Amino acid sequence: MNNEIILRTSKGEYHPGQTVYGGVYLNVCRPTEANGIKISFRALETCVYEYECHGNKKLKNETAHVDFSDVNLYSQADCFDFGSYVFPFKFDLPKEIPGTFQYLGHTSKTSWEVQVTYTLNAKAAGADILQTSQLIVIYQVQEEALKDSKWGSACSVSYETTRFFLRRQKIHITARLIENYQTSGSNMQLRLIVTNPTKLKVKSFRILLLRYLKLYVREKMADKMLDNMEYNSDVFHIAPENGPHIVYSREGDLGSFDIDSLELDQLQIPLRERLLGEDTETDIPPSVVGTHVKNQYQLEITIVFENNYRKVFNLKVPGVLPEKNQQWLQWRPPDWTFKAECKLSRSLFSVQESTLRTEAFSGLPTFQVL
Repeated sequence: MNNEIILRTSKGEYHPGQTVYGGVYLNVCRPTEANGIKISFRALETCVYEYECHGNKKLKNETAHVDFSDVNLYSQADCFDFGSYVFPFKFDLPKEIPGTFQYLGHTSKTSWEVQVTYTLNAKAAGADILQTSQLIVIYQVQEEALKDSKWGSACSVSYETTRFFLRRQKIHITARLIENYQTSGSNMQLRLIVTNPTKLKVKSFRILLLRYLKLYVREKMADKMLDNMEYNSDVFHIAPENGPHIVYSREGDLGSFDIDSLELDQLQIPLRERLLGEDTETDIPPSVVGTHVKNQYQLEITIVFENNYRKVFNLKVPGVLPEKNQQWLQWRPPDWTFKAECKLSRSLFSVQESTLRTEAFSGLPTFQVL
């Protein structure tokens, strides 16, 4: 059995401004020169856009939203003896950071790769071979807004008709999301209600899920640009998908509904798509507002009446969340982590002993809530 180091946070997903609690676990079963623990945390946003225009051109930017490296969490004069140890830590996330994001796309003459990643690293001081890392997932929405997402965003419009003797009547149309936030890869649910006191029938409907993707790359002015690129204040503004991109389309025939009111409940809108050249579907990229990328979604709803009049309106999607932290969910603690000796120190990221018996550490091996 070899010496082992493990890094574990109290949960896999966080919101901007929250505190990250966790522990570095060290199992020493062979002689080692390790005499301390260092941690690093980096939040990195990268954007690469390549295009063909009188030759191949490449634009690239990156921004570190958080970057602390090799911070001493614990140190001692002598090397660690045989045994199991845990070194608890905590740090605060900035209140203004983008959400976790990844999108690789391409057309016949362009390609792009955009990522926002949050990586936590730990290593044993004096024995760099002992190191490990863990990703954390950031939801770019306040926790309170996520909890209050039922009922969801709604939009109401009306269509005024004129019948005999210039009598005016209104048809009211309401579209409402069942929940404001859904995870990429799941289904968004929509409720569509048509209140129709007139004799004018609703013929059909169409729902489009649209993506608005923009990239921002600070670079010197290029000699040649594509039509989807603008240059302003030393920054390229790029619409890689050439404007609103149709992610999903659904149509329905309502000609058989001869009723005053119509309610279509829980219309399923999959948050998956088949990318160009791919045979299988993939999860759509989440919503995000960062330094180099902005990705948002909107529903475009069209109601067609029997006189062929079309009422078109839009419903903003508050947010599509990144998928849960699979690395964190799939982790299983080794037996030795439950018997680890707790080591505290006076580091910038140290934890008070009283905090170790609270809910903040309840999901970590060794610690118990009092």
